[in-house]
Amino acid sequence: MGRVTTTRACTAASIYFAGIDQCQLGYCIQADSGTGNTWACVALSNDTSLMRFGREETSQLCINRSVLKVNILQCAFNYCILVDGSGKKSCEILSAASNRYGRDANTHECLTAPNTAAPSSVVDSCAQNYCIFKDPGTSQMQCRQLSSNTAERSVGKESVSQFCLDIG
Repeated sequence: MGRVTTTRACTAASIYFAGIDQCQLGYCIQADSGTGNTWACVALSNDTSLMRFGREETSQLCINRSVLKVNILQCAFNYCILVDGSGKKSCEILSAASNRYGRDANTHECLTAPNTAAPSSVVDSCAQNYCIFKDPGTSQMQCRQLSSNTAERSVGKESVSQFCLDIG
């Protein structure tokens, strides 16, 4: 999960050392809350009590949601990177009400409009009541709203992949 600074040895998740300089994607570096002078690679989490919603790009330190930083690399599942007008970024929960419909799988940036293809053509999560639709002609992915209207086809969402479940 990570690498110890002094020995360059690999470490498992949540084991604290005097220095950690690298964690694999999906993990961030967090200080021991008791002493603050030992560090571990811990998994990104949506749990509000853990405050590990994102990971800074250079330092790989864990960050809380809605904290503005210049270099956020990734956010926890169901969160996306929102870039403000000054170029600062924050991890925000996916929410159609806040115009954060989905997340680009490669950049983790928010998709701010429904039914719009992700810049990388790959979406890995969508807001509640939205599902991932893959255009059969272009293979581009987008977040589409679920509907009980059978003419609109997307009536459900697969629980793991979040792909749309269509009628016939």
